[in-house]
Amino acid sequence: MLLAYYLYKRKQNNANKLNLITLLIGWMIASGITLACLFGLYHQKLSLVASSFYNALNHLGFAFGLAWVIFVCITGQAGAVNGILSWKAWIPLSRLTFCAYLIHPIVIFAYYSSMKRLIEFNHINMVMSYFGFLIISYAAAAVTSLLFESPVIRLERLLRDKLINFLQR
Repeated sequence: MLLAYYLYKRKQNNANKLNLITLLIGWMIASGITLACLFGLYHQKLSLVASSFYNALNHLGFAFGLAWVIFVCITGQAGAVNGILSWKAWIPLSRLTFCAYLIHPIVIFAYYSSMKRLIEFNHINMVMSYFGFLIISYAAAAVTSLLFESPVIRLERLLRDKLINFLQR
């Protein structure tokens, strides 16, 4: 919300683009904070106070990093990052993301409920599980979207068009 307010005020004031030094410093700070939020606990044994601070500030720091990416993309200064995030191939996946988010706990629960014995933890097993859950969740999301979401959207569009035509008479 603060970013949206700042962008609104910036647009009202016709602010100039950021200079290269400011962009580099912003990218370094945002990247550092975001990476610390993601990988900061790797091979670390934190005290109770340090864990409390990490848990309290982790989401805020990650949100700051994402806010920087959003800011530079909206102001047209993100370069290749904006090109990657604006790639047209992401559109179908973006439409399935919320449905996949809702379905993936069911997929994970079904998988682990069907297991007869414990699995050994190692990086290969975790990577394979991750990609398996990802693909199955998106496939189930595509089926669910085609069966439920798309017909409702088409029906809503049809009713809206009929209502608009009726009101224009």
